[in-house]
Amino acid sequence: MKKTENEKSDNKKENNKKADNGVSLFFQSKQDLKKWLHKNYKSDQKVWITFFKKGSGQQGLSIMEAHELAMIYGWTSVVLEKIDYISFKALFLKRKPKSVWSLLNLKKFRKLQKEGQIHPAGLKAYEERDKKKSEEKSPELDSASLKLMKSNKKAWAFFESQTPSYKKYMTAWVMSAKRPETKSKRLKELIQDSAEGTKLKRIVEAIDKYKQKKVFEPGKTPIEEARNIGMVTATELRSIGVETVEQLKNLGWEKVFLRLCESYPSRLNKNMLNGLIGAVEEQDWRKLDPDLKAEANLLLAQMRRGF
Repeated sequence: MKKTENEKSDNKKENNKKADNGVSLFFQSKQDLKKWLHKNYKSDQKVWITFFKKGSGQQGLSIMEAHELAMIYGWTSVVLEKIDYISFKALFLKRKPKSVWSLLNLKKFRKLQKEGQIHPAGLKAYEERDKKKSEEKSPELDSASLKLMKSNKKAWAFFESQTPSYKKYMTAWVMSAKRPETKSKRLKELIQDSAEGTKLKRIVEAIDKYKQKKVFEPGKTPIEEARNIGMVTATELRSIGVETVEQLKNLGWEKVFLRLCESYPSRLNKNMLNGLIGAVEEQDWRKLDPDLKAEANLLLAQMRRGF
């Protein structure tokens, strides 16, 4: 708390210091950061910027506002670190040529461009991006697996009728198998259950099992009861030692997401991270607070090294 208050009170003084000397800058408003970027956008220095978490009761520039301003001048945010329970900081720097842009950033940039807000430096960074890699494609079955799936008309019809999120996860589940025999086994299970007109039976059975139990001892609420957490994700969380809702909240979504992705690389995606944040904050993953979404995007950017 003391560190953050000092940063705020010494705002003008700190903003004149070099960013690479370990100082974290604080900006009270969008206008303050815009002035700093307009003066420093050509620099190759890196700058840490401090933000207050939503609900902290403190005023200041939000991470989402800062990210959009950085984009206007050809900069980006790449690392997110916690300072204390009410504040965090993010590392901002000028984008490198051939950097990878997510679809979300491309959409934001084009919106800002239509509004006439993009600085020539921002346009240069956009034009120099790696156009081929700046895409986020949904996982797809390889040609052999797709042919086998389609050969069973009942299975294919059922699978195609499911929600995009279910199809995306099941496709990733099959294709993420490290060994050919594991991949073949998973595909066979998916086809068989789909042909019988049901989602993966192991998921359905686990859901039915936990729906029957609703009263739990303090501190022992099964992870399956957390908001946004389905049975597949719950199984994965248990495998990394997160067995209760209380454990999830105590560890925090950042640490749990890092652990999860180490064991299940296919989980390195925005929906998974938003789901964990929603579980901790008790919010619907599709309606997260904008600042929380921004924090999630920063963590994803850091893990994907997309700069």
